Amino acid sequence: MQQLKINYENKFKKMLGEAYIDPSKEQPEPPMVFSKGYYYDNNRQKPIPIGTKGNFSFIYAEEKRKKTFLVSLFSMAYLNPLCENIGDIEVHDNKGDLIHFDTEQSDYHAHRVFNRAYRVSNNLNKYKTFGLRKYSWKERLEFIDWYLYNFDNIGFVIIDGIADICKDSNDKESSEEISQRLMTWTQELDIHIMTIIHANPNSDKAKGHLGTTLGAKCETKMFLDIVDTNVVVKCKSSRNHSFEDFAFNVGRDGLPNVLDEIPEQLGNDKFLNI
Repeated sequence: MQQLKINYENKFKKMLGEAYIDPSKEQPEPPMVFSKGYYYDNNRQKPIPIGTKGNFSFIYAEEKRKKTFLVSLFSMAYLNPLCENIGDIEVHDNKGDLIHFDTEQSDYHAHRVFNRAYRVSNNLNKYKTFGLRKYSWKERLEFIDWYLYNFDNIGFVIIDGIADICKDSNDKESSEEISQRLMTWTQELDIHIMTIIHANPNSDKAKGHLGTTLGAKCETKMFLDIVDTNVVVKCKSSRNHSFEDFAFNVGRDGLPNVLDEIPEQLGNDKFLNI
């Protein structure tokens, strides 16, 4: 018992130094990975962050709502900030590698997603892609954890989808474990993680206890709605200044394109399939 008490005391003394934030000293803003649009702060024009290092964001929508196309859009931007498809999405820091984990699709379909960014990339060596469908949820989680801590020069990580590394997305304890993993990975490794989860049918609420937990802990929460054959991206919440809604469609070449204008909005109670 005495040794256990000493171990706890040593742990908490270490935390005492690590966790203390001096309120008298200004903290630097986290490095921005993506932004869209601008706002004014004390008469200064500043970019609106979508994702910063040390944080995670998530995309959610009902099934077949082009969630992976939005992920592809951010992948394309990260690998080629001058890509014409990305509109006014700005990339501020893409020095590290982009690591893309797909947890649910077959190799064929995962490759189709990976290939979108690959086709426009101007630096193919920094795009690392993995299909984890055949593994158990625990093996997927352990592999991602192992990879993130054993490979250097990581900047941006995509996990599509997050529910497949969770034992039970409707269980509070399991969901909070995954949320804590995301917070720990992003802070300790100074990376941004973007992930995907489904929404409840005919709803704009993320699915399960996992969706609720991620929504409370994330930096940016993005919901996808449909207008005709276009996808409208809505900022449901942000720890920063919220970006304005924007829209994209999918061209004949199979690549997403940000539109100059947003199509006429649907009512909040309407959700259409395409």
